[in-house]
Amino acid sequence: MAGVHDIHLAQAAIMIRDQERAKSFYRDKLGLRHLLDAPPALSFFNAARHG
Repeated sequence: MAGVHDIHLAQAAIMIRDQERAKSFYRDKLGLRHLLDAPPALSFFNAARHG
């Protein structure tokens, strides 16, 4: 398809109100691997392609 390109996500920052709910969504619904949490309220996930 002309004009459509693959992109690779390196980082994204999304402000949320409920960290535990957001972690559950990204881990359980989207299937991203949770890497770590850091203070004050940061969570890191692996969004790399698998396979």
